[in-house]
Amino acid sequence: TILRFFGGRNMTFSPTWRPHEPVDGDGVYASVFPGADETAWFLVNRRNASATPSLKPAADVSGGDWTYYDCYRGEELADITLNLEPLGVGCVWGRKGAPDADGTAFLKTMANL
Repeated sequence: TILRFFGGRNMTFSPTWRPHEPVDGDGVYASVFPGADETAWFLVNRRNASATPSLKPAADVSGGDWTYYDCYRGEELADITLNLEPLGVGCVWGRKGAPDADGTAFLKTMANL
């Protein structure tokens, strides 16, 4: 569902993909797929312990106009911090402005899984 959603938005094959985005979390790695007005972060926790990484978005994807969502829970994030299980994965969707109809449907689907 997640890859289908972001692939349908032409984000998973972005020429500006960044494979090693800095995160504040030891043993946590992120890949970033930026779009024009939205960005997706895919995270992997390589530790055998829980982690709470904080993303450090570039200046072009931060500020008051951006809203961030936990893709797996389908919830808006108050800050850009996730709770990752040991050896778990995570996904954050950052978007300028409110989600469009497809984005709202995606978040609802993920919240119900």
